[in-house]
Amino acid sequence: ILRDITGKKMAEERLRLTSKVFENTVESIIITDAKQKILQVNEAFTRITGYRPEEVTGKTPDILRSGWHDEKFYKEMWNSVNQKGMWQGEVWDRRKNGEVFAGQLTISAIKDEKGSVRNYVGLFYDITEKKRTEERIQHLAYYDALTNLPNRSLFYDRLGHTLASSQRYRRLVALMFLDLDNFKIINDTLGHHVGDMLLKACAGRLTECLRKDPTVARVGGDEFTVILANIKDPRDAVVVSERINGVLSKPFTLDGHEVFVTSSIGISLYPDDADNVQTLVMNADTAMYHAKGQGGNRYQFFSKALNVKARERLRMGTLLRHALEKDEFLLYYQPEVDLKTGLITGHEALVRWQQPGVGLTPPAEFIPVAEETGLIVEIDEWVLRRACTQTRAWHEDGYDTLRVAVNFSGLHLRDEKTVEMVSGVLKETGLDAGYLELEITEGVLMENVEMTVKMLNKLKSIGVRLSVDDFGTGYSSLNYLKRFPIDKIKIDQSFVRDITTDSDDAAIVKTIITLAHSLNCKVIAEGVETEEELEFLRSNGCDEVQGYYFSRPLPPEEFEKFLKEGKKIRRKSIA
Repeated sequence: ILRDITGKKMAEERLRLTSKVFENTVESIIITDAKQKILQVNEAFTRITGYRPEEVTGKTPDILRSGWHDEKFYKEMWNSVNQKGMWQGEVWDRRKNGEVFAGQLTISAIKDEKGSVRNYVGLFYDITEKKRTEERIQHLAYYDALTNLPNRSLFYDRLGHTLASSQRYRRLVALMFLDLDNFKIINDTLGHHVGDMLLKACAGRLTECLRKDPTVARVGGDEFTVILANIKDPRDAVVVSERINGVLSKPFTLDGHEVFVTSSIGISLYPDDADNVQTLVMNADTAMYHAKGQGGNRYQFFSKALNVKARERLRMGTLLRHALEKDEFLLYYQPEVDLKTGLITGHEALVRWQQPGVGLTPPAEFIPVAEETGLIVEIDEWVLRRACTQTRAWHEDGYDTLRVAVNFSGLHLRDEKTVEMVSGVLKETGLDAGYLELEITEGVLMENVEMTVKMLNKLKSIGVRLSVDDFGTGYSSLNYLKRFPIDKIKIDQSFVRDITTDSDDAAIVKTIITLAHSLNCKVIAEGVETEEELEFLRSNGCDEVQGYYFSRPLPPEEFEKFLKEGKKIRRKSIA
């Protein structure tokens, strides 16, 4: 008797295949009866949950519950399964070892031919690492990676919510914009790793002293913000500002270095100073810049006057850019006189701005804005080129020993292209490098000692002379000063002004002259206006002077006349 068992063989093969899929799939599979009693689980279930089949058979999937979901969650889940035949979503369960994990779960109801539920099949896979990655990405999107404080995006979001809530309940909000004083000097001098350590330490102190208050955020660089919501009086912001300056002014020990830092804080109030996020932030930023301009380590409330000043600074920046394009700058020259011979040895090039319809604008009114906007780099290059061209022309006219001194912004010392630029100007104008003197303020020298030393040595290598301007007003020490390849030190006029009446100023000037000569540097004093000042400087060994006693800064044509009258200066100065 023969029977066709092809169908039976195919069924058996399908069962074997189904069994292999069931056991080898990476997704966990759990099968229950109609009363949710577990009948069967696969190896992936054991691998993910830690439970062996014999430990769960006859029990319900409730053994996996983590406690992260309430009863409402499970009720809605099973309502969906019973009404729609399935449910799909994320669920947080607990492994046998107690660890909570995230799973992507699908529950399906298996019904018989009469429509009654015979079994439930749950299929899920572990998405814990995926969720952690998503959380990390989400955290990076809204939190600063270095300090773990809210970043600019989250700060703006929270400030928007705070203002909306305050508007609803008519409450006062103070926004504090904080910038670390001297951070750049520390960062450049001790290295970025110390700078990062300082930022993290400052963030820690801010968080600690403001733990009862809302958002403290890092919005960029060394800038932080604090939102004080629902304050009763602006004086509350004063208390917090003083607390912040108090905790930040204490020394930090970082990588073996003792570091000191202070902060400048700008404060704007809602709704008094602004009724929207952008304006409130802008006003706090304006106030902060004013606090920093006053020397730092202080707080400043925003006022309309500050806003006017900020707008004027913005307008000035725009006009300066146009001034460069339209060639509105002029150079004046002030003679430098040798005290032994009485001869004019050089001249300082001083930039002026001829504003159409306004007249001559002195540098004190526009140089700070040029520094702030970065336009000083282009202005300095223009001055350098024009001054070298003019000096070269005077050399050809017979005044071939004249040196020209040009003020040099600290921004050039951080630009690798500076040496190439200076060399290019000298080559273009034909002026010998030995007749160019670059004046750098004492404060700029100390901003980044290591970088400055390297840049100055490069400049010296092409033959230019280097001078320290405004000496005595900064904070350099002999230990640092001797590292710089300096040719000349210029005594600031604030000391010269009172050398004949103030014993302290007289002592300072004498000390500077002695110090400079010990470093093989010449000394020039600026701001000399009287015969008595001149005689004091000469008797104490000062090498050169400049000031109104001889001449005010002059336009080129008048300075040329002055050169022709040089013998009068000699007779006057040595009389």
